[in-house]
Order: sequence, then C-alpha cells, then structure tokens
Amino acid sequence: MSQQTLPVRSEGQKKLQELSEEYQSLQTKISDSVQTRQRLTTQKTENESVTKVLKEMPDDEEKGKVFKLTGPVLMSMAKGEASDVVGGRGRLVGSELDRLDQQLKDYNARAEQTRSEIMRIQAEAQGEQ
Repeated sequence: MSQQTLPVRSEGQKKLQELSEEYQSLQTKISDSVQTRQRLTTQKTENESVTKVLKEMPDDEEKGKVFKLTGPVLMSMAKGEASDVVGGRGRLVGSELDRLDQQLKDYNARAEQTRSEIMRIQAEAQGEQ
C-alpha cells in the first residue's frame, strides 16, 4: 500500500514545485510591473507640470521661449510644437499606464489562482499523512 502512495506524493510534490516556480515568476513580474508603473507615474506627473507651465506662458515668441534639450544642445522650439510634443507624450504615458494596470490585474489574478492551487495541494498532502 505504501508503494501506491509514494508515486502520488512525488507527483504532488512535482506539481507543487512547478506551481511554486510559477508563483515566484509571477511575483517577479508583478514587482517589475510595479516599478515600471512608478516610473511611468513620475513621467506623467512631470508631463502634467510641463503642460501647466506651457499653458501659463505667453503666446508671444519673444516673451515665451521654449527650449528642448537634445543631447548636450538646447534647441529652440515653438510653443505650439512643444505643446503638441508634450501632449503626445502624455497620451502615450497614459495609454502605457492603462496597459500596465491591466497587466498587473492579470498577474495578480494568476498569482492568486496559483497560490490557491498550492494551498489545495498542500492541504491534500497533509490529509494523506
């Protein structure tokens, strides 16, 4: 009888090991996604600050000059062009944040499902002992 339970235990242990590795992988992905989200949130905040400053600037080319840092050089840029660039970057960051939020929800759901499966297998193994 003990020979029959050994293969079941080893299969359970093998499945438990696979699930544990999957869970660790998902936790790493969640951590990486959270860091990326923090970086994007910072970019969004900076972008909103620049947008606010651009709106407050006078439309007069002489009084409201805008410069863009390109490598080691500051390049002059029209206010309208700068507003377009900043707006486009804001939309891009916003869409990336939306995509990342959905990805985080998916990772968290998969991690919870994996954790539940691990707990179920552990409970079954304890019941067999």
